Amino acid sequence: MAKLMVRPVLPNHLRNLVRQARMRGVGLQIMPASMQRRKENSSVFSHKDKVMLWRVELVFSPPPSLPPLLPGHVSSLLPY
Repeated sequence: MAKLMVRPVLPNHLRNLVRQARMRGVGLQIMPASMQRRKENSSVFSHKDKVMLWRVELVFSPPPSLPPLLPGHVSSLLPY
């Protein structure tokens, strides 16, 4: 007998956020409630303005060919 996968029930505001993202061509996945990133997420869909407001975290990493930057050592990498 096949085992059924049970999807967790999302609160209405998150279900709406996922639906609105899908309508805009974005595949949005919601993390489990116990995860820290889900607790910190403040992305919402504004019904009044009909827009999605995203909270985005940008993480930049140096290319593998460069050593990591140390505080106070930035000027040694500048061309002048």
